[in-house]
Amino acid sequence: MSLIAQCMPEYSLRFVERIAVDADPERAYVCVRALDLSDVPLVHRYLRLRSLPKRMRAWWRGKRRPGPETARLNDLAGRIPGFNLLGETPREELVYGAIGKFWQPSQPLVQIAPSAFSSFAAPGYGKLALALRIAPRELSGTWITVELRATATDAATQAQLKRAWRVIGRVVETICHASLQRVAADLGQLVEDEGLRLPGDALMPDAIFQTTHAITLEVPPERAWSWLLSTQAQLHPKVGDRMNGLAGLAGDFVVVRAEHARVLVLGSASLLGELGERISQPPDAFGWSTTWAFVLAPIGDDATRLFVRVRSRWEDKIGLGLLEPLVNRLHDALERRHLDSLCRQAEGWAA
Repeated sequence: MSLIAQCMPEYSLRFVERIAVDADPERAYVCVRALDLSDVPLVHRYLRLRSLPKRMRAWWRGKRRPGPETARLNDLAGRIPGFNLLGETPREELVYGAIGKFWQPSQPLVQIAPSAFSSFAAPGYGKLALALRIAPRELSGTWITVELRATATDAATQAQLKRAWRVIGRVVETICHASLQRVAADLGQLVEDEGLRLPGDALMPDAIFQTTHAITLEVPPERAWSWLLSTQAQLHPKVGDRMNGLAGLAGDFVVVRAEHARVLVLGSASLLGELGERISQPPDAFGWSTTWAFVLAPIGDDATRLFVRVRSRWEDKIGLGLLEPLVNRLHDALERRHLDSLCRQAEGWAA
């Protein structure tokens, strides 16, 4: 269980964003700890505006103007009363928290010991927890995650918080996104592309068509796997089993490779060799074969990166290759919509 889940197991509002960077976890953690929010344009403008009276007084009195303010999270935890470091798992996660009436900027934050954050329940207040999490990336590099959770101590305050979140949430999300981009600029962001080697590629080395999409599910791989196979009779498919209507896919497919909670490759029975010959399959006039690879890569303990790769080959008897650019664009658009739907269904099903 993540540290933020221990500090705030129940919440009504949540924001999560993550990036993959080209660095090992230890280097990424050092970079995150040194993150200065004053480098974020929105925060920089706010700090400049807040320091304007001081700079004007210094100019009027002929004194040296004060230097720019920094906004490192650890510094803010000591500088802003009520903004606390709730906990830290070295080289893995930092969690900060605050309690207050966030919709009333003039109201100070509640000053309590970090250990009392989870149990605080006085009515009329909102609670906010911010986590910066580091996790090794299975393929290469490191995942950096920013997670924000918010809740209120009673129903009436919950309604106030949700209304205020329309503004507060957008500001916080903008700052979180810009902060991650800043870290990515320092460490180098990893981009997933068609050249990525995935399980199942070797089954069709002569593929004519290939497209790859990926999406993050906010559930661990085991739950994602259970959802993926929720329409099937078993959670441990074997090579040769038929999969009809898996995850909303049209058509009837055969399992050509399976690793529990890790890899599921579906395809034409002809890819199974001798085993495939014993499975009845209508003849295809164009010799069309397809594989659908579902690869589940864990992101820490609470999320999964789902890769979906489609590879096809056929005998081009009537010049179908000329339509490949159109097919690529059409498939890309449909697959993105399909993955967005899969994400909503998987997270809702797991909940």
